[in-house]
Amino acid sequence: MIRDDELLSTDGRTAAFTERLLDSLAAAGRDLDDLTPADITVFEDLHVQGFEATLELATLAGVGEESLVLDVAAGLGGPARALADEFGCQVVGVDLTPAFCHAATELTRRVGLDDQVTIRNEHALDLPYEDDTFDVVFLQDLASDIEYKAGLAAELHRVLAPGGRVAVHEVVAGPVEPLLTPMALTAEGPVGSLVHPDEFHETMTRAGFEALDWLDVSIEAAEWYQSMIHRAETDGLPPGFEVVVRDDIVPLCRSMHRNLDEDRARAYLGLFEK
Repeated sequence: MIRDDELLSTDGRTAAFTERLLDSLAAAGRDLDDLTPADITVFEDLHVQGFEATLELATLAGVGEESLVLDVAAGLGGPARALADEFGCQVVGVDLTPAFCHAATELTRRVGLDDQVTIRNEHALDLPYEDDTFDVVFLQDLASDIEYKAGLAAELHRVLAPGGRVAVHEVVAGPVEPLLTPMALTAEGPVGSLVHPDEFHETMTRAGFEALDWLDVSIEAAEWYQSMIHRAETDGLPPGFEVVVRDDIVPLCRSMHRNLDEDRARAYLGLFEK
């Protein structure tokens, strides 16, 4: 089990972000002193297909109570907490955004999962872990250019134990150009170019992985974006969501739905083994 007992360093902006997030949850009637994982499952919707994708990937990868999981680009810790709560495993989440790491750590503590989930502010290309450490790596919505993917694949191969698996849910480039508004859902999230599915597959295999599954789930992803649009227009944004996502979240979801619907982008679910 990996533990990091050092407090995350915070500046005013980082602490203020966490406070705004908690204030939003409190204003929606959440009891901050008695939060449950169900109260904050909404933060699973910061990646495509949300909890459904996390559950499917975990089942595909064979995550269990004995698993040590690394969640790359962990955001507010939604997938990490879902994995710990649903499967009883230990999870380390890493993210580049200090404000996300601070908020994720506080949310995890408040729902009582801090004995299973650790969130750290680290770079995915330079992970502070020894070789052969993790059983499973989760990689969801970390679209970027092919050079970055190659470096990332090599680093994930290094920290995975022999027989370890990378569970992937990735938006990739489609056959139709150009891509419309290739932007992150969150205001703090990175923006990158998309690679084609064959390039992604080849990058992983060149790093030493064997592809066990590589499935096109574009229809399901498009339906998820459509449901996000409907929910935002009908019920408004869920509690806390407005603090995290971009102001133009609905137009962005419409563009991403068009990307998928018009084959400008595709969504793939994959499993790669070391």
